[in-house]
Amino acid sequence: FGFVSVSGGIRVHRNNCPNAASMLSKFSYRVVKAKWTGEAGSNYLIAIKVIGEDDIGIISNISQVISKELKLKTRSINIDSKEGLFEGTISVFVNNKHILNTLIKKIKEIRGVLSVSRFDKSG
Repeated sequence: FGFVSVSGGIRVHRNNCPNAASMLSKFSYRVVKAKWTGEAGSNYLIAIKVIGEDDIGIISNISQVISKELKLKTRSINIDSKEGLFEGTISVFVNNKHILNTLIKKIKEIRGVLSVSRFDKSG
């Protein structure tokens, strides 16, 4: 669903967002219906959380899948490493949910990657 912000913009939230129930009950007048159309030419900025073994080249392998194999445009990569593991958030532009699911699947297949999930700090 879409939520009209105070500044007038619309932020899109998933129905299972931790803030959804509160937003829907307290501010129902600011909620609009939204759905991912996947129309050609539309780009959506999404973030994924990746956890894996901190090996030489693993970030390069992830980057290769994103840019070379799937030809997606990256907005940002933030990686932290600790005790042999890395945790990172990668923001990329996709034009439909199928591409997002393919991206997650392909990154999960990289040797040393332990988990990949959609990351959404706002809901």
